[in-house]
Amino acid sequence: MIGDYAFIANGVVFADSFAALPPEARSFRERDRGPRRGLWIGDDVWIGARVGGAKIGDGAVIGAGAVIEAEVPDRAVVAGNPARIVGWARPGTGARSTAS
Repeated sequence: MIGDYAFIANGVVFADSFAALPPEARSFRERDRGPRRGLWIGDDVWIGARVGGAKIGDGAVIGAGAVIEAEVPDRAVVAGNPARIVGWARPGTGARSTAS
């Protein structure tokens, strides 16, 4: 699911795992881990990153080149590989506040 007012940069990759492999190339152990994680992107989110199966909270900002492998809390600013929280977005500064 992708929420309202989500900005997604050119070249962003959404995936259900870290590396894209055909099923026959995956190890038995990887195939037996169960279903892949889903992808959930909240409202008013800015993304410039590689995003695996994860939940991205409302108002979050994902830095360019960041690799998301876990949940990103509401209004968190994350960057890096793997992504880490580097700050917090202020309420009222996102896309919805500037939309006319």
